[in-house]
Amino acid sequence: MTAGGGGLEQLIYVSVANGPVGTVMQVSDALAEARPYNARDGISGVLTAVNGRFLQIVEGRPAALDDLLARLGEDDRHRDMQVMERR
Repeated sequence: MTAGGGGLEQLIYVSVANGPVGTVMQVSDALAEARPYNARDGISGVLTAVNGRFLQIVEGRPAALDDLLARLGEDDRHRDMQVMERR
């Protein structure tokens, strides 16, 4: 996956949920909304929620991950997002 802007990068972030995220259905709803954008942008990954916090690991082109971070920054389902690692 090198066409269109660099190689593959991995991004790991955590954030605090702004509401209850304790059920599989709540996480599933968030994923259902994100999947079309991620598919369009060539992003894959995993999302989990535990004790009111999200943890997500995603992979994609650098520019696509930059766009994802911008979208996540505007998402009111969570706050206090911290990028733990990007490589």
